[in-house]
Amino acid sequence: MAYRMDIEITSLRPDGNFTWRVAGAREPKGVVEASIVKDLAKVGEVVKAEVDQGLDGVSIVALVPRRDRQSGDMHLEIHGGRKTIAGVTTTLAKKDAKDKKGRRGDKRGPSDKSNERSDKFDARKGRSKRPTGEVSKERRPNSSYQDRLKVASIHRDALLVSLSPQEQPIAEHLIEGGMPAVRTAITNQISEAKKLGQPPILEAPLLAIAERLLPSVRLAIWRDRADACKAAGADAPLRDLRSLVSAVPSRGEDEKALVKELKGLLDVKVKKIVDSWRESLTKSFESGDLLQTLELASSPPDTSASIDQEFLVRLSESVSEKLHADENPEKWITLVESAASSPVRRQVKPKGIPDDPTGEAQKIAKKYSGMIPALAPMVGLRIPPPPRVPGGMVVVSRRPEKKVEPNP
Repeated sequence: MAYRMDIEITSLRPDGNFTWRVAGAREPKGVVEASIVKDLAKVGEVVKAEVDQGLDGVSIVALVPRRDRQSGDMHLEIHGGRKTIAGVTTTLAKKDAKDKKGRRGDKRGPSDKSNERSDKFDARKGRSKRPTGEVSKERRPNSSYQDRLKVASIHRDALLVSLSPQEQPIAEHLIEGGMPAVRTAITNQISEAKKLGQPPILEAPLLAIAERLLPSVRLAIWRDRADACKAAGADAPLRDLRSLVSAVPSRGEDEKALVKELKGLLDVKVKKIVDSWRESLTKSFESGDLLQTLELASSPPDTSASIDQEFLVRLSESVSEKLHADENPEKWITLVESAASSPVRRQVKPKGIPDDPTGEAQKIAKKYSGMIPALAPMVGLRIPPPPRVPGGMVVVSRRPEKKVEPNP
């Protein structure tokens, strides 16, 4: 597969060929023939190359010639008469008192048709549209991460103070962007030194220092974030708690104690979110909003969240009762689409398919007959088999063999 990328010509080999690497990185790297380089690049320059990715690695196919910018000022010369054109001014007319009441003195205010449309039932969502500006708190996504974690730099500052003056700039780049930031800074310094005619900068010793400092930098960053989550307590963002608990750069005694406290905060926060989700699930079901109930059941907030089996049976029965032949086709389609992605899809047993002149209900029934098996016989299809058991094993029911008595 051929594509383009920026490479740096690093050195000239004794056989006349050149060595290269990706600009700002250490790998991939390789050798490019002198016939390809020609006069298009020199040692230390970064050029764009066409490369080919194969089984043996990355190979340079050709170098893209640089586009030389035209020297001199670029300007357009306008020929013609020098006529003076008066400027254009704009004056906004003041609104009259009648305009506030509507056009042509209409005192009814906004159009009644827009209000009628907003009050109409939205068949795709299964409920009336909400008034403008109103946002449901129950359906609002988890906004805990919107309040950014305020992280202090106590441990990072302490690390920088403990380092030598030669190591501090490298550690600062590691804090900002890790090893890629260090390699980019080294490449910029090398090119700057060449422009100024200064001695070349050795890259290997600087990278060795960066790799030696990297574990300490990671630990300092983790400690600052962990202390911020600990100070935030119950208001700590869920995403930060999970990332801190799952990725610990060191296993010292202090880190183990801190991780234990963070796990406690995470468990409390997850339990609170799961309890709130179950409460919303029950409220939406009791209010008769089956679409919202199916949507909540399809998207649990955590892998530990589970639904009571009795509740699932009641939900599947309610959905089955709504899917009858006399139902509005649009409502029926919307409910089938929501049930197909819910945990009760295999327990739902529709009572019938509405007579839809457009044929859309029959198409939807065929489309989701694999997810809702009870729809298959209604559209003339065979009931699909149950899903496979995790691990690739197929459950096969073996019937006992009948004994055949010999004829006398």
